[in-house]
Amino acid sequence: MVGAFKRPIVLPLLTFAILPSFFLYRMMLLMFEDELTKSYIELAMGKGLTQGRILWKHVTRNCLLSVVNHSKAIILLLLTNLVMLEVIYNLYGITWFMINHMSGQIVTFGILMIFLPLYLLEALAKRWITHLTGEEVPS
Repeated sequence: MVGAFKRPIVLPLLTFAILPSFFLYRMMLLMFEDELTKSYIELAMGKGLTQGRILWKHVTRNCLLSVVNHSKAIILLLLTNLVMLEVIYNLYGITWFMINHMSGQIVTFGILMIFLPLYLLEALAKRWITHLTGEEVPS
C-alpha cells in the first residue's frame, strides 16, 4: 500500500490552513502596529519595561478581544473552503455527506457538530480574556 491507496492528508491540510493563517497574521500585525502607537506604550517604555514584557503583558492582552471577534470571519472562511477542498481532493467529509444526504436530521446534526465546538471555543476564549483583562467582553 503505497501512494495512491492512502488518503491525502498533508496537502489538503496545508491548502486548508494557509489562507486563514495569512489572514490571521496580517490582522494581528495591523492590530499590534496600531496598539504600539498608543501613548501608554511610550509610558511603559519610559518606565524601563522591556519590549517583550510590553508586547506580552499590554499589547497582546489588549489585542485578544479583536482577534476573537475577527476569528468568526476566519472560521467562516474555513467552512466555505472546506466544501471546495473536499471536492478538489476527493475527500468525503462532513460537508460532502450533508450535501449528498439531504434530510432534516442529517443536516441538523451536521450543523450542530460544526457549531457547538466553535461556540464553546469562543465562549472559553471570552472567559479567558475576561480573566486576563478584568473587563467584561461584549457579546
